[in-house]
Amino acid sequence: MNDVNIYIETDTRSPRARTGHYAFVLEMETKSGIQTATEIGCMENVTAKRLVLAATYQAMARINGRCRVTIYTDSDYLQTAFLQDWLHGWQERGWKNAKGQDIKNADLWSRILYMADDHQIEIVKGPAHPYSRWLQAEMKKADLKPGHCRSINHAK
Repeated sequence: MNDVNIYIETDTRSPRARTGHYAFVLEMETKSGIQTATEIGCMENVTAKRLVLAATYQAMARINGRCRVTIYTDSDYLQTAFLQDWLHGWQERGWKNAKGQDIKNADLWSRILYMADDHQIEIVKGPAHPYSRWLQAEMKKADLKPGHCRSINHAK
C-alpha cells in the first residue's frame, strides 16, 4: 500500500458564502519515486467548509489504488468528521444528522466517503504545513474565474 500526503489550503475562513480559492499539493509514493500533483481552484458563493471539502475531493480523485492517505489541513470540520466517523452515520441516516436535519455539503461528503472507503485515512490538523506559504501565495496571485481550476508548478 502506497503512502499519499495531501496538503490543503483555502483563502476563506468565514462561514459566509463568497468567492474563494482552494489549493492542494498531493505527494504520492510510487515505484519510481515521489510523484507530485497540484491544483488551485476558484469557487463562487462558497463557504470555508465547502472549499476544504472541494479540495479534499479533487485531491482524492487523483489517487489510484488503495493507499494510506494523510491529509494536512487546518479544518476542524474535516478532522472531526473522520475521527468521530460522522460520515458513515450520516450515510446510514440518508445524509441527515442525529436531529434529522439535512447535512450541508452532503454531495461532497458522499463522494469523499465513497473514495475514502478504499483507503486508510488520517487527518492531521494544524495551523501550517510545509506547503502553506507557497499555496497561500499562489491563491493570492491566481487569476481564476469561479468554476475554473488549473495545475500549479512548484519546485520543492
